[in-house]
This record gives sequence, structure tokens and C-alpha cells, in this order.
Amino acid sequence: MSTVTGSAVFTSEEEMDAFLTENINPGSTVIIREDNGDWRANWLPGTDIQKYFVLGASSEDQIYFYNKERLWLEIPAFG
Repeated sequence: MSTVTGSAVFTSEEEMDAFLTENINPGSTVIIREDNGDWRANWLPGTDIQKYFVLGASSEDQIYFYNKERLWLEIPAFG
């Protein structure tokens, strides 16, 4: 599985956190959504989510930016 751009579903938040922390490159944006008890994560390099997700993100998504100084910075949702 490519860790530059991808998508995965996890059965627990802990499983998702471990995967993202170990496999996602700094400078990536991660879009997370809880879906019927599962956790769905999409990730991509940089911050241009429009380039990868034509429909963008919804208010149900949590958007995070990963960098080396601060592990995860939450990006406020936008409408």
C-alpha cells in the first residue's frame, strides 16, 4: 500500500493512530471520519485536498496536518 496517497478503514481509533504515526510522511494532510464504529482515513501529500478529493471535505470530517515539529495539527473544518 502506498503511504504517499491512500485510504484505509480501521476497526479502532488506536489501530488507525498507530498506522498513521508509523506510515504517514511529514507534510501530509489526513482526513478522518468515524463511520458506523469504524475509522476511515484518507491521506495525501501537502495541503491541497481539492487536488485529490474533488468533492473536498465535509463538516463531518476531521482534517489534520502532520509535521515534524508538532505531530498533528488539526485544521478547522470549513464549509
